[in-house]
Amino acid sequence: QTDFGGGGMWVEPLDKVVQLDKGHAVSFASNIRHGGHKVTAGLRYIFVGFLLYEGHVEHDRRLLETSQTLRAQGNIQQAIATCKKALLVNPRRQEAWNNLGVLQRDSGLYTEASRSLKTALEIDKHYVEGWTNLGVCQALAGDTAAAITTGKHAVAINAGDFLAHYNLGCALAQNGDMVLAKDEFSASLAINGLDGETYQRRGEQLLLLGEVKEAIADYRVAVKLQPGSAAALNDLGVALYEADLNVEALETFRAAVKIEGAHGEAANNAAQLAAFLGQ
Repeated sequence: QTDFGGGGMWVEPLDKVVQLDKGHAVSFASNIRHGGHKVTAGLRYIFVGFLLYEGHVEHDRRLLETSQTLRAQGNIQQAIATCKKALLVNPRRQEAWNNLGVLQRDSGLYTEASRSLKTALEIDKHYVEGWTNLGVCQALAGDTAAAITTGKHAVAINAGDFLAHYNLGCALAQNGDMVLAKDEFSASLAINGLDGETYQRRGEQLLLLGEVKEAIADYRVAVKLQPGSAAALNDLGVALYEADLNVEALETFRAAVKIEGAHGEAANNAAQLAAFLGQ
C-alpha cells in the first residue's frame, strides 16, 4: 500500500472499511452493499472480477434491475410484478422488498407497502433506506407519530444520510413541529447543500415561524436550484407578499404561471394581487 493513502472498501453488513494490502483480494456476494473508500493520496488501481456459475446466475438481481427500469418508464404494475418475481428467486434480498414497498407506496397501497418494507428490515435491521421509506409510507398513510419515530431511528442509524433527515423533517412538519422540522431540514442541507426541495421545505417552516426574511432567502435558493419549479416560485411569491414586496411578488407569481399554466394557486395569487395593485 505504498502507492496510495486511504482507500479500502466499505461493507454495509460489517459497517467498516476493509483495508487490503497490494496483491490481496476480497470476495463477496455481489448483492451485499459496498462502496469504495476515499483515496487521500497517490494513485490506486483496482481490478474487479465477476464470477458467474452456470445455473446460478443472479436472476434476482437482473429482475430487480428490470423492475427499476420499468418504474422509471412509468410502468408501475409491470414493475411490481417483476419485483415479485425477483423475490421468488431470492426472498432474502432486502433491496427487492424495499423496492416493492416503494412501488406499493407510490400506488397508494400503504398497508402492503409497510408490510414489504418491514420485511426488508427484518432481513437487515440496519438498512437505512428501508427505515426512511417506511417513515414516508407511514406519513402518507396519516400515521405521523409512527413516521416521526421511524424517522428518528433512521437518523440514529446513519446521521450522515441527508434523506433520513429530510424525511424526518417532513414528518415533523406534518405534525406541526415547525422548529424541529426546520432543524432537520438544516441538518439535511449541512450534508447536501444543493437540494432545492429541502431549501423550499425549510422556507415553509421559516415562513410559518414568522421569519420572513430568512424564508425569502431559502426560497430564492430553491428557485435557483429548481429553475423549472412553479411551486418554488409560488412559495417565493407568497413570502415576498408577506414582506410587502408586492411588485416582485406579482412578477414571481406570473413567472410560476408561465412555467405551469395549470398551477391554480399561482394563477389565483397573481390575479388577486394584480387586482389589489390595480393592474
